[in-house]
Amino acid sequence: MAGKHGAVDIMQNIDIKDYEHNNLLAYGKLVTFDTTMESYPDKRTRTIRVLLPESYDGVKRFPILYMHDAQLLFPESGGRPKWNVDESLKKLSEEGLEIVVVGIDTSMHRGSELCPDCPPTKDHFMLNGEEPTGHLYSRFIVEHLKPIIDANFMVLDGPENTGVGGASMGGMISHYIALEYPEVFGKVLVFSPAYSFIEWDVMKERMEAYDWDRIKNSKFYILSGGNDVERRLFTLRSSVRCYESLMEKDMDEKNVILVTDSRLMHHETSWGAMFADAVRYLFERT
Repeated sequence: MAGKHGAVDIMQNIDIKDYEHNNLLAYGKLVTFDTTMESYPDKRTRTIRVLLPESYDGVKRFPILYMHDAQLLFPESGGRPKWNVDESLKKLSEEGLEIVVVGIDTSMHRGSELCPDCPPTKDHFMLNGEEPTGHLYSRFIVEHLKPIIDANFMVLDGPENTGVGGASMGGMISHYIALEYPEVFGKVLVFSPAYSFIEWDVMKERMEAYDWDRIKNSKFYILSGGNDVERRLFTLRSSVRCYESLMEKDMDEKNVILVTDSRLMHHETSWGAMFADAVRYLFERT
């Protein structure tokens, strides 16, 4: 397999370990491994967390969802509230829907890694003086991480079985990745996208250059709240922009949904509460 920016190397050995807090999970089994982010010149490393379904037996293959900010997805002892995606996946499994979730840990470079390579606005305090490197982060997922996951776990291939998702800056980079690599990711979870951090006109101009025939079969679930930071970061405006930019390209209405709820906050508990609904919409068999 070759990525759009070069050949893929999946020969890096990985040491898969059981998650130390598996006893706290409501569903499934979590394993972790560390890997090098080969697309970055400094060869930074990253911990990857993989939540396997209860019925994972090494034979059956499952759809897969790649997510960002993995430290905030799963329960652990103490710390801030989490998405608790294991609880949502348990509910979905009882409905007959099971997927693998791959979480990519965040780092001190989060602001630059999750930012598309577009000019940042003056309000982009998350960059901490760094240049946006979302294009390198995207290449890491597509050219390095995905081949490792495909080689070591029982997952289904193809954009119809592969999703990417996140919230805030994670929502913004997920939208960007899906447009850059529609041949890889066909299911897109965009929660509270932080597009107020980059110049939207530049991103919109870039979107005009995409081959929309390659994107038209992708599914997008876009969510925005209206409380606290959601108002200050203008995520509703960003969500509407994402939705309208897709619909302007004659996307099928069945493949794009915009959900707004003024009660939702810019917080893991709000995103976790909507996670099952998004996964159900994206991965349902029609």
